[in-house]
Amino acid sequence: MNDPQGKIKINLGSGKSAPTHQDYLNVDIADTFREGQVIKPDLLCDMAKLEFPPETFTEVKAHDCLDHIEYIECLALIRRIYDWLKPNGIIDIHLPNLRVLAGILAVKEDHHAEIWLYGHDGCENAYPTNKIRWSYSKIAMIKNLLNVGFTIINVSETCNLFGFRV
Repeated sequence: MNDPQGKIKINLGSGKSAPTHQDYLNVDIADTFREGQVIKPDLLCDMAKLEFPPETFTEVKAHDCLDHIEYIECLALIRRIYDWLKPNGIIDIHLPNLRVLAGILAVKEDHHAEIWLYGHDGCENAYPTNKIRWSYSKIAMIKNLLNVGFTIINVSETCNLFGFRV
């Protein structure tokens, strides 16, 4: 069992956002680098293997990280997150939008869309854990969340439609 270190919010795949989310338990599989600085998460581990008691958190933030684990691991993690959340807790997910990216790439080459789809281009942000292991359309992720028991409060398109937030 992992220690939430007294925090009631958790930021999965915290990466470069960890310093701006100090009220969260920041979790990542590796240290991150920004402007020559090493950014260390509070908890260095594989998010797919996290375990916490039921009703531990009021909020779970999972921005641009669920696509870095296998589909079956993601479904299992979403089920555990549902259990970790206190009543009326919030899960905040941001992901690349597979349907939009596939549509863009079907009609033209777009290097930026390729980076969103694959996680990196071999140069920028090229580290082993940054590979995309599964991609989601907005509709698919909503169905996955509803199947677990979540209520969808808000859905939005982000990043010039390359991403979505649920």
